[in-house]
Amino acid sequence: NPEVYCLALSPDGRTLLTSQGGDAGLWEVAAKEPRRLRPGKSVADDPANGSVVSGRFSADGRRVAIGTFGFQTPRDRWAIHVWDVGTGKELQRATGEVCLGNAPPEFDRFLADYALSPDGASLLTLANEPGEAKGGVPTTVQLISLWDVATGRPLWRAEAEAAFRAAAFAPDGRLLGVAMADRIVLVEAASGKERARLKAPAQALAFAPDSRTLAAVEGSAVRLWDVGRGEALGLLSGHQARVEALAFAPDGKVLITGSADSTALVWDMTRLVPQPRLAELGPGQAEALWGDLASDDAGKAFRAVVALAAAPKGAVALLKERLKPVAAADPRRVAKLIADLDSDAYDVREKAAAELESLADQAADALRKALKGSPSPEVRRSVEALLERQGPSGRPAPELLRQLRAVEVLEMLKTSEARQVLEALSRGAAGARLTREARATLDRLGR
Repeated sequence: NPEVYCLALSPDGRTLLTSQGGDAGLWEVAAKEPRRLRPGKSVADDPANGSVVSGRFSADGRRVAIGTFGFQTPRDRWAIHVWDVGTGKELQRATGEVCLGNAPPEFDRFLADYALSPDGASLLTLANEPGEAKGGVPTTVQLISLWDVATGRPLWRAEAEAAFRAAAFAPDGRLLGVAMADRIVLVEAASGKERARLKAPAQALAFAPDSRTLAAVEGSAVRLWDVGRGEALGLLSGHQARVEALAFAPDGKVLITGSADSTALVWDMTRLVPQPRLAELGPGQAEALWGDLASDDAGKAFRAVVALAAAPKGAVALLKERLKPVAAADPRRVAKLIADLDSDAYDVREKAAAELESLADQAADALRKALKGSPSPEVRRSVEALLERQGPSGRPAPELLRQLRAVEVLEMLKTSEARQVLEALSRGAAGARLTREARATLDRLGR
């Protein structure tokens, strides 16, 4: 039989991914027969030229990302295929290429790592890709990219300062951890901007279920970090060789590490992670922190999130006053505006597009329904452009970004008063991103 290249088990333990050459198989653990998935002609005309090398499941187990690598001349290509586990259908793929021949050593890791967001809606890739040649010598560009699985378009891309090692999504999907040769960078998923950096090398990362503690592999040891404060909590030493794998238990009370020394160690996190320190907001501090939540500086905004989460009473009072459910747009007005996108008059089309954009994602559901019909080419182009600018996973405008960060504070608080605010927000317009974020947060708090 062909060599098995990779194994991956879904978080619910029901599905096993295996690969042999260019084939990927999904096995129902309790069933006798596998379901076969074939990435096929994604990296080359001949599927034999593309090998499945890895797999990652989303946290909900509904989607799986399959990494393939194809050997071609003069360039190699990598691809990440996102599949629906239930139907076995490919939803989307992301691709890239690397140089062969006299390429520099950085190309040895053509794709450093990738990860699916917990809900499977976005895909993170860390890739060393060809840059502009200098003096005839190939150069590399280290790109962090977040892709929208629904459209296949990158939501944002950022160039990194150092070679990649690994990446991980926080369980709440709001934060990305990117390990580099000499640091760990914490990136806000919504904006693609750096929230903080931890000055330590790491080869692998894992977030605790509450997204507030990060475990980072440092050779044969694992360092724990308080994500909010950027403080090291301690170093877990006990293995005699490099740590190859690590994972938190679903309740976060246990961390398990596996090493090349053939041992697995179980760590009691209840003794290692301190309880959050609580405080009170001083005069004028609540107003200042509310302003900071809208900052273009993601680090400054994150410090405001942490400060509010440490002051439950004042934070809930502030957010209850400032956060309001999104009102639904008048469906008749939205339908009229969409129809006006096909007007013969230029100024009518432009006015309709501007008003639809001002409605933000309040009109998103109606715009998507319009695409499913048979719109004219002009309407299709306009609607697609609007959805791309105000889409549910795109970079939010400052005010929406502030609201999303405020919802993050409410999730960190986990109090009954915070849940009441989330419940109110969840009853807003169904298509609005704030509404969806509130509902997703309540779902996580209910687990």
